[in-house]
Amino acid sequence: MSRFLLLPAIFGLGMSLSFSAHSADAAPSSSPNVSRSTSLQEHQAIGKVTALAGGKITLAHQPIPSLNWPAMEMGFALADPNLTRGIAVGETVRFVVVQRDRDYIVTQLVKQTP
Repeated sequence: MSRFLLLPAIFGLGMSLSFSAHSADAAPSSSPNVSRSTSLQEHQAIGKVTALAGGKITLAHQPIPSLNWPAMEMGFALADPNLTRGIAVGETVRFVVVQRDRDYIVTQLVKQTP
């Protein structure tokens, strides 16, 4: 009969160790030798520039299926203000946007020829 009591104890210990390992993976590490993944999913679209100001760009963009977004006009932060160099309001651009926390940031911007 002790064999039947030992099995749940071993199973419980295994579950406890497994939970601890997953909890440790989920918690941020303060160790400088442990790196966390910083890859961000890129979303590509085409839009017309409607405003440029203060390190931001406003685009009237086509649908972005990877984000499940319809066509709309919205403002984005720029990863680098120099991305807009040579680009003017009214021009059509191809752009790449990534999400960081709650913000969507344009990381690439290329003027499209008419």
